[in-house]
Amino acid sequence: MKRVLAMKKLKVILRILGTLLASVIIVGCNFTPKAFKAEGPGAYKQEKVYPGLGKVAYIQKGNLWVKSLPDGFAKQLTTDGIASSPRWSVSGKWLLFQKKDQLWITGSDGSNCRLVADKVNAFTWS
Repeated sequence: MKRVLAMKKLKVILRILGTLLASVIIVGCNFTPKAFKAEGPGAYKQEKVYPGLGKVAYIQKGNLWVKSLPDGFAKQLTTDGIASSPRWSVSGKWLLFQKKDQLWITGSDGSNCRLVADKVNAFTWS
Protein backbone atom coordinates (compact mmCIF):
# COMPACT_ATOMS: atom_id res chain seq x y z
CA MET A 1 0.00 0.00 0.00
CA LYS A 2 2.80 2.39 0.93
CA ARG A 3 4.52 1.57 -2.34
CA VAL A 4 1.37 2.46 -4.35
CA LEU A 5 1.09 5.81 -2.56
CA ALA A 6 4.78 6.53 -3.16
CA MET A 7 4.35 5.76 -6.89
CA LYS A 8 1.34 8.08 -7.10
CA LYS A 9 3.29 10.89 -5.40
CA LEU A 10 6.21 10.32 -7.78
CA LYS A 11 3.88 10.52 -10.80
CA VAL A 12 2.40 13.81 -9.53
CA ILE A 13 5.87 15.26 -8.92
CA LEU A 14 7.04 14.19 -12.40
CA ARG A 15 3.96 15.79 -14.01
CA ILE A 16 4.61 19.05 -12.16
CA LEU A 17 8.29 19.04 -13.17
CA GLY A 18 7.34 18.24 -16.77
CA THR A 19 4.88 21.14 -16.85
CA LEU A 20 7.49 23.51 -15.42
CA LEU A 21 10.09 22.36 -17.93
CA ALA A 22 7.66 22.80 -20.82
CA SER A 23 6.86 26.34 -19.58
CA VAL A 24 10.55 27.24 -19.46
CA ILE A 25 11.10 25.90 -22.98
CA ILE A 26 8.11 27.81 -24.38
CA VAL A 27 9.18 31.07 -22.73
CA GLY A 28 12.76 30.53 -23.96
CA CYS A 29 11.56 30.10 -27.55
CA ASN A 30 9.93 33.54 -27.47
CA PHE A 31 13.11 35.27 -26.27
CA THR A 32 14.46 37.82 -28.75
CA PRO A 33 17.66 39.49 -27.54
CA LYS A 34 18.55 42.92 -28.87
CA ALA A 35 21.69 44.13 -30.62
CA PHE A 36 22.71 47.69 -31.27
CA LYS A 37 23.96 48.81 -34.67
CA ALA A 38 25.56 52.13 -35.51
CA GLU A 39 23.75 54.34 -37.99
CA GLY A 40 25.83 57.41 -38.63
CA PRO A 41 28.32 59.08 -36.33
CA GLY A 42 27.34 58.71 -32.69
CA ALA A 43 23.84 57.33 -33.42
CA TYR A 44 22.70 53.84 -32.48
CA LYS A 45 19.57 52.03 -33.58
CA GLN A 46 18.21 48.94 -31.88
CA GLU A 47 17.99 45.75 -33.97
CA LYS A 48 16.20 42.52 -33.02
CA VAL A 49 18.33 39.40 -33.19
CA TYR A 50 16.61 36.10 -33.90
CA PRO A 51 18.82 33.23 -32.70
CA GLY A 52 19.15 30.39 -35.17
CA LEU A 53 18.13 32.31 -38.29
CA GLY A 54 21.70 33.36 -39.10
CA LYS A 55 22.91 35.72 -41.80
CA VAL A 56 22.77 35.92 -45.55
CA ALA A 57 25.69 36.96 -47.77
CA TYR A 58 24.96 38.44 -51.19
CA ILE A 59 26.42 40.48 -54.01
CA GLN A 60 24.93 43.86 -54.90
CA LYS A 61 26.51 45.94 -57.69
CA GLY A 62 29.64 43.79 -57.44
CA ASN A 63 30.09 44.30 -53.71
CA LEU A 64 29.78 41.75 -50.91
CA TRP A 65 27.08 42.42 -48.30
CA VAL A 66 25.99 40.55 -45.13
CA LYS A 67 22.60 40.85 -43.44
CA SER A 68 21.17 39.24 -40.27
CA LEU A 69 17.90 37.43 -40.91
CA PRO A 70 15.05 38.19 -41.04
CA ASP A 71 15.23 41.98 -40.84
CA GLY A 72 18.73 43.01 -39.73
CA PHE A 73 20.78 45.84 -41.11
CA ALA A 74 22.78 45.16 -44.27
CA LYS A 75 26.54 45.70 -43.95
CA GLN A 76 28.75 46.25 -46.99
CA LEU A 77 32.02 44.32 -46.73
CA THR A 78 33.72 45.26 -50.03
CA THR A 79 33.74 48.46 -52.10
CA ASP A 80 35.67 47.68 -55.29
CA GLY A 81 32.67 46.34 -57.25
CA ILE A 82 34.30 43.07 -58.41
CA ALA A 83 33.25 40.54 -55.74
CA SER A 84 31.29 37.39 -56.63
CA SER A 85 30.31 33.90 -55.42
CA PRO A 86 30.24 34.22 -51.61
CA ARG A 87 30.44 30.93 -49.66
CA TRP A 88 29.95 30.61 -45.88
CA SER A 89 32.23 28.46 -43.73
CA VAL A 90 30.49 25.76 -41.70
CA SER A 91 30.98 27.82 -38.54
CA GLY A 92 29.40 30.89 -40.15
CA LYS A 93 32.37 33.01 -39.04
CA TRP A 94 34.11 33.24 -42.43
CA LEU A 95 33.21 33.99 -46.03
CA LEU A 96 35.13 32.94 -49.12
CA PHE A 97 34.47 34.96 -52.27
CA GLN A 98 36.02 35.75 -55.61
CA LYS A 99 37.39 38.98 -57.06
CA LYS A 100 37.75 38.18 -60.76
CA ASP A 101 40.10 35.12 -60.66
CA GLN A 102 41.35 35.65 -57.09
CA LEU A 103 40.03 33.88 -53.99
CA TRP A 104 39.53 36.06 -50.89
CA ILE A 105 38.48 35.34 -47.30
CA THR A 106 36.92 37.66 -44.73
CA GLY A 107 35.34 37.45 -41.31
CA SER A 108 31.54 37.62 -41.27
CA ASP A 109 31.86 41.17 -39.92
CA GLY A 110 34.32 42.25 -42.67
CA SER A 111 37.43 41.88 -40.52
CA ASN A 112 40.61 40.09 -41.58
CA CYS A 113 39.90 40.39 -45.31
CA ARG A 114 42.81 38.91 -47.25
CA LEU A 115 43.83 37.21 -50.48
CA VAL A 116 43.94 33.40 -50.35
CA ALA A 117 44.91 32.38 -53.92
CA ASP A 118 45.33 33.67 -57.50
CA LYS A 119 43.93 32.21 -60.72
CA VAL A 120 40.99 30.35 -59.17
CA ASN A 121 38.12 29.10 -61.36
CA ALA A 122 36.06 27.26 -58.74
CA PHE A 123 36.26 26.74 -55.00
CA THR A 124 34.48 25.18 -52.03
CA TRP A 125 35.04 24.71 -48.31
CA SER A 126 36.44 21.32 -47.34
